Amino acid sequence: MPSPNTTLREARLRIPSPADATRPMSRAELAHSVCVWLWHTRSMNRPFDAHYLAKLERGAVRRTGDAYREALRAVLGVPDDSALGMDQ
Repeated sequence: MPSPNTTLREARLRIPSPADATRPMSRAELAHSVCVWLWHTRSMNRPFDAHYLAKLERGAVRRTGDAYREALRAVLGVPDDSALGMDQ
């Protein structure tokens, strides 16, 4: 069984929800923000959703592509891949 990526999950939970600042950002909200960031900065329309993010957080997928990592870093405000738990 893969080990969970608690670093990524904790980074997401530190960001307030855009819909309700009293709760943390949901997987769906983060996935949407990643897609919006990719569209606005790279003109890329990519299928990144809450289910894929759940796989990343569960550790079923250990590392994702460069564009997704770049978007995750930007949206979560972290400096590098190690802050996403993807430094390998």
